[in-house]
Amino acid sequence: MSEKAIFSVQWFNSVIQKINLLEENWMNNIVVFNQSILMNEQEVLQLLQISSTTLRRYCNKKYFKVYKIGKRNHYLQHDIIRGVLTHLVK
Repeated sequence: MSEKAIFSVQWFNSVIQKINLLEENWMNNIVVFNQSILMNEQEVLQLLQISSTTLRRYCNKKYFKVYKIGKRNHYLQHDIIRGVLTHLVK
């Protein structure tokens, strides 16, 4: 059974803004390691507008890499954006 994700225009615009910011930082050779780049699970769920079960399924399919810090899962923002663009938007 194929999955069809429906995302709003506002959601796509926010993803595009984040991609543009990442590209701008990369082009300016700025390496940013702070809270805005490392996202906790709740932030990812809110960004993608999905359930925790769906997020786990995507992680099991290797769409996103999970970083365990203590007992909590964290994700890199650029990994989430790359996963969305390569696996979910076709």
